[in-house]
Amino acid sequence: MPDRTRLDYLRDLDAVLPFPDDRRAEIVEEISAHLDDAVDDGLSEAAAQRRIGAPTDLARDLARAEQSAWRVLAGVGVALRSGIGYWLYGYLLGSLILLLGSLSAAVVIQAIGSWLGTGWSLMTADQGWSSMLIALASALGLYYAGRVIPGRLARASRRLERDVRPWAVGATTVLAAAITILFVDAAQNWASVLAFALAPGALVLGAYRPKFLPSGLRAYAAVVVLAMAVPVAILAATGGGPSASGAEVDYESDLNIPHVGPWWPAAIDPLTTPPIESDGWSRMDDGPIQWSATIAPGALRGFEGLRIEAWHSDLETLAIDTAHDAPFAAVVPVRHGSMLTAAIDTEGEPGVAGWQLVLTGVGPDGVRYVLAAGSGGNSTFTGSVWDWVTAVIGG
Repeated sequence: MPDRTRLDYLRDLDAVLPFPDDRRAEIVEEISAHLDDAVDDGLSEAAAQRRIGAPTDLARDLARAEQSAWRVLAGVGVALRSGIGYWLYGYLLGSLILLLGSLSAAVVIQAIGSWLGTGWSLMTADQGWSSMLIALASALGLYYAGRVIPGRLARASRRLERDVRPWAVGATTVLAAAITILFVDAAQNWASVLAFALAPGALVLGAYRPKFLPSGLRAYAAVVVLAMAVPVAILAATGGGPSASGAEVDYESDLNIPHVGPWWPAAIDPLTTPPIESDGWSRMDDGPIQWSATIAPGALRGFEGLRIEAWHSDLETLAIDTAHDAPFAAVVPVRHGSMLTAAIDTEGEPGVAGWQLVLTGVGPDGVRYVLAAGSGGNSTFTGSVWDWVTAVIGG
């Protein structure tokens, strides 16, 4: 055991003793008295410390008498309760910082877009980016949980923190990974999937590098103030708020329908009655898209294989994306008299931001024609990280 001063020895012992604060103070005072007795007996300070033993070994011996299976169970409960509390603290703190930071970034990008006339904006219909911010806030919460779980478990179970840290961190990290990867359903894109998958690693970082991030509120308060000051300064400099100057979207423009297939002549000939008098869609409670259409009398006679197809489309124009040669989802509509109805899932395909619904059918000549189009919208894949990964691999 290397030579050290009395103060260093007692400080090291106090740091590893797995007891409550008052018990640790009593033990440290008692050990100091034993060292005094040994020095009075003629031993040097270093020799007296060697007689008593290294702080780690001494702490382990002193705690062994109070160890039991019941204490381990109690320690697990204490550690989980503390971890959840600190996770909530970190999550709320991270949510506040990320919210203000994203608002600041939005103002800056929009101001630059206004100056350059580009219409730049951080606004997006892809809700996966919001899920990414939630995952990052959760990661900060897991970091704070990782800082307290090993210590609370050690003191409650009367075992050294260095002894319980590996399996405590391993078990809680697996639990956190199971929750973030398997059980958290959210709008997902590649960024949110990556954030949720890596978030449990913050728990390991907190356990083994507890000083990596500050523990007090002062540093975070400075970040919050800065995040609030930036948009205010930008708005003041630009005279009260930039506005995007992007080009107007012509929703009557070509929707790239010919990429799907040829129009049925009666669907576009103004001298004939169109086969579909009206069509549209709705969605309730984040469920599938409910599509319906009114059929002109006798208009679909001779058609087979009717199908509602969901195609990738541009978010602004809703024009079909010609980079995709097939729909990402398709269902067979049900006919009830003069009505066609269908329920189609537009949130089960990763990477879909905008979509266009097209009704197709095989005509009397054996060609699949487009019978109706123009019902578009936006959505984001919704599910767990595991759902997203399996959908990507399966696709």
